[in-house]
Amino acid sequence: MHMINELIKSGFEKASGENAVWERPDYNSIPYSDGDDVESRLALAVQSSQDVSLHSEELSRHCIDWPSRYHLSPTRANLMRPLKEILAGRILEIGAGCGAITRYLGELGVEVVALEGSKRRAQIARSRTRDLKNVEVVASRFQDFTIGIQFDVITLIGVLEYASIFAAGPNAAQAMIRQISKLLKPGGALVIAIENRLGLKYLAGAYEDHVWKPMFGIEDKYVDNGPRTYGKEELTQLLHSAGFPKTDFLYPFPDYKMPLAILEDAAFHTAEFNTAALITQTVDSDENLPEAMAFSQRLAWPMIIRNQLAPDLSNSFLVVARENGSVRKNNRAIAHYYSTGRRNHFKKEASFLKTAGSQVQIEYEKICPDAPSPAGGPLTHVFPTTVEYTSGTSLLALFEGVLSKDNWTVKDAGRIVRLYADAVDRFSHELGCPRSDDVIASSLYDATPENIILAADGKPVLIDQEWIYNAPLTRKFLLFRGLLWMTGKISQFAACEDDPNLTRKQFITQLLALLDYPIDDESIKSYLEIERNISILVNSRDFKEIDYWLMMPLYRQHPLQRTTELIDQVKHLSSAYTLKAEYAEILEARNVTMKEQLENLQMFVDKNDMETKTLRSLIAAHKQTIKSLSERKVEVPKESIMSNAADLSTPNLQDPPQVVSENDSARHKYEYSFDINGKIAPARVARVVGTGRDVLEVGSGPGSITRVLTEVGKNSVTALEIDPEAIEKVRPHCKQVLSCDLNQADWHEILAGNEFDIVLAADVLEHLYDPLQALKSMVTLLNGSGRIVLSLPHASHLGIGCCLLSNNFRYGEWGLLDKTHIRFFSLQNIHNLIEAAGLKIIHAEFVITPPSNMEFADLWNAMDSNKQKALLSNPFSLVYQVVLKAAPIDAEEPAISLFDIPVEGWKDPYAPPEYVRGYKWNSRMGKTIRFPGRVLRTLSRLFP
Repeated sequence: MHMINELIKSGFEKASGENAVWERPDYNSIPYSDGDDVESRLALAVQSSQDVSLHSEELSRHCIDWPSRYHLSPTRANLMRPLKEILAGRILEIGAGCGAITRYLGELGVEVVALEGSKRRAQIARSRTRDLKNVEVVASRFQDFTIGIQFDVITLIGVLEYASIFAAGPNAAQAMIRQISKLLKPGGALVIAIENRLGLKYLAGAYEDHVWKPMFGIEDKYVDNGPRTYGKEELTQLLHSAGFPKTDFLYPFPDYKMPLAILEDAAFHTAEFNTAALITQTVDSDENLPEAMAFSQRLAWPMIIRNQLAPDLSNSFLVVARENGSVRKNNRAIAHYYSTGRRNHFKKEASFLKTAGSQVQIEYEKICPDAPSPAGGPLTHVFPTTVEYTSGTSLLALFEGVLSKDNWTVKDAGRIVRLYADAVDRFSHELGCPRSDDVIASSLYDATPENIILAADGKPVLIDQEWIYNAPLTRKFLLFRGLLWMTGKISQFAACEDDPNLTRKQFITQLLALLDYPIDDESIKSYLEIERNISILVNSRDFKEIDYWLMMPLYRQHPLQRTTELIDQVKHLSSAYTLKAEYAEILEARNVTMKEQLENLQMFVDKNDMETKTLRSLIAAHKQTIKSLSERKVEVPKESIMSNAADLSTPNLQDPPQVVSENDSARHKYEYSFDINGKIAPARVARVVGTGRDVLEVGSGPGSITRVLTEVGKNSVTALEIDPEAIEKVRPHCKQVLSCDLNQADWHEILAGNEFDIVLAADVLEHLYDPLQALKSMVTLLNGSGRIVLSLPHASHLGIGCCLLSNNFRYGEWGLLDKTHIRFFSLQNIHNLIEAAGLKIIHAEFVITPPSNMEFADLWNAMDSNKQKALLSNPFSLVYQVVLKAAPIDAEEPAISLFDIPVEGWKDPYAPPEYVRGYKWNSRMGKTIRFPGRVLRTLSRLFP
């Protein structure tokens, strides 16, 4: 009541209503948002949930993308857990956002004032804490917030970097901290969480979190009116100069936004503690890392720690600062690890404590002690309270040491797997099981390579064992399980000398064979089913695609190396186009055929000692483009081609299908090969279909996808096709192929009595007169758990916009305007089609094609910049194709909206320049500054 009186005295008012917040009359909310659609979705999720507690399973079901996880996930609160002993009395949270940290503070029972400048976010935070009487939410700018009381603790979680919002000038952060100190009780604590501009992930190429550009902070490109982060020494000096000489640094990993581990300074100075092992468990969980990184953090961190650089290169900081006195009392902890990605009953906190004898002890605490245990299940959970810490090298680290070096062999890995098998035998024997018996102790279920440590004397020690398997546990199953998850823990495999394309399944199978444990497909299938059920029990997650994941090669070319090769190909292609332009008039005058043109071009290239093999494949792949150029006598300047090299180096680039034959007479129009790990539609379709399924492929063509589904995915495929030539080509790749005209209403009767796991129609519906009727017929061919997989061209891609604005609706032999297309689909049309067929979309992916990669690149390059910006203003303008999986409307999986899927690489062309919008968070990072429409229009005129 005292707090409410003080707010009223300070001029704040609160309307009636459950979500009402304190604000002054006529308060204008700051334009700070993730976007209307995202925040409306968040508000609805919180408002509609009966349980809004920190660990609400209702809210966890709404965590479907980065913004929702950032604002709703209980993992956010891990940041504050090591500070529980100082989180007492009265707390002021500056920059509460949507209430993720507010909820945690409120559940501690302390008195909380949550200050948020965005009124909509403040209302969401109030909705999230609506049942907590000890929490008051205030909508106000920080610089305008005054109140007649002081606080024991003030938090700045992801706020200090935006100090220029609250105070102008180069010393805005110092001014902000000094203003905060006036609100802090004598001896009170200031808690700051902020990114480290010199964090290892940023050195490896991760984007700066606020402007979403690589190397931005490292190269010190910050401006006075924009966001700014700091290195450790800079931040220390800033706090000292602002009147806080007492500081205590903690180090959250992978960073402060979603921390799994938090290390104290003592962790880096305790010889008995393997700091690198704890850090490397977390780095790959950072979902905002770009695909192309300069190096592996997992491999780099041990070296960084060995050279005592870890505190300065931590990805972010958690700092407790005071004006005087001890920062934190009686702190024996050197590190903390949180298992919050599980169901509530299994969530736990592990605190690593230094004992009097310089040893390390682990104390475990249940995070949700009152959560009910799930009934039944294949596992029993064992929860120890205190165990001795074992320092040493894990078998996982030994595996990674071998498999990350070039030209390793299966025999090399076999030496480590033999250590693994011997350790399992030893543990089982110590637990009373005979070595000759294939059934081992059920308590060894979690004896995976990461949980087996080789101590200083070389003896294997088992750690972190909290599960007992409730059925007979065999050695083969345990070894398979250990090797399966070992391959998932290692983020970067080098190429295997035996077979660079070695898949996970082949690798595990060969290692088990070395141990005299041959394994067949049926055993693998049954083991995977056990793992799926256990994952659902413990994590509420079903690894549906694990069978496909097993088929993926261990080695994948480093993205930076792939980028370099792509740029080299662009250079070659640019040279080819330049040569074409130079010879266009000569070729036209001679009236030669397309074949003769290519031969003349090839001869010219050969004379210039260029790489003929590379160019031949490029010329073959881009034959259609060259043909259209020759027909229209179009010159393509070299500089216009090379200006698009940056587009080709982005992660959004599609891997183009490669023709399977350079002999046009032998190759079908739709015959091509592709990398199953690529980003084009056929690769995505194959991955969504999965493995080991009974598949009906509708409109198979010559079998380009069919071949991958059967040979790589081990699926049983029945194909439907009308083209006689295509039927003969697809026949060797499927179980059976039937001639069928999908434009006939009764086409599905040819399959009467058959049911399938998957009905696939890849780029088919756009060729039909009545795609809805065809889709309804496909639904009748599904079994009880069957699903539909579709790929469709997207009619709102800017390429079609180019055609419309150029008055040239240009049909071709392939692509978005394939001359055989009858129907066209944009996102809403796709939704309407799916719903009308009694289905819902449960999974969807976008194929992204930038302007320089599309078949209408010449129209785009000829278009003025205003038209280009207008086309790009559609957030989905780069979506070339949509790949989706649909289920019957009554299926258990939740429906998703295509409009909620982010489009990688899209940027609003009308957004103000960086130096105008100053402080901006990309929406993937949780916050975005938004301006009113009239301001945007004015800025776009001032800064075109």
